[in-house]
Amino acid sequence: MKDFKSKVRRIYRKKGVVKGTSKCLLMVLSRLGIFRFSRKIVCLLDLANLTLSSSRVPSGLTFRWGEAEDILKMDAKILDYDKKGKEYSLARLRSNDKFLMGLLNGEVVGYLWMMPGAMELNMRRHFALSENMVYVYKAFIQKKFRGKNLIIPSMNYILSYLRGKGYRYVVTCVYSPVLGALLKRRFGFERLGEIVEFSCLGKEVSVMSKDVSEKLERFRR
Repeated sequence: MKDFKSKVRRIYRKKGVVKGTSKCLLMVLSRLGIFRFSRKIVCLLDLANLTLSSSRVPSGLTFRWGEAEDILKMDAKILDYDKKGKEYSLARLRSNDKFLMGLLNGEVVGYLWMMPGAMELNMRRHFALSENMVYVYKAFIQKKFRGKNLIIPSMNYILSYLRGKGYRYVVTCVYSPVLGALLKRRFGFERLGEIVEFSCLGKEVSVMSKDVSEKLERFRR
């Protein structure tokens, strides 16, 4: 596993760009299903500059903090929680993470997690953040409720909560530049850089670009 990680990190350049022959080889392996990679955009919000986004809240939409029993009730098909996901989330709950549940007329429409003082790179690896910083992750909306703009009131709720608790910065990751632009326009998130995720024959590696790690480390000094 260490050999695989070291090879991946040599391929991945400082600015998060896979170059030349390596890029062509990875594209071929990806199409064969042997190797997969994706990019996550890392975004940062200074809560001192937070402006809550105006959004019409659907009638019957409520929020509450989730508990272990809620995780155990979630299924893989509708709420994207398989056995492995449940085990990981229960462990994160014991590590002081919290998750916000959105309910529409009593039905769970989605959830949003927060991790104080650390950032998830993958299920086995985390990056330490400053004590006044929170990582918001694992945002999920049920398929039948997508397109109803439910993520905006959810973010309004959790960002207001974090500011009220005295946190200063929020970090989150998105896979789509469109979502990154939405977070910037609606809440003021700024792009820090990228994390690249690699998967090969069941082995997973997440590599944070040097510019992101350096920027986040400054907050710990």
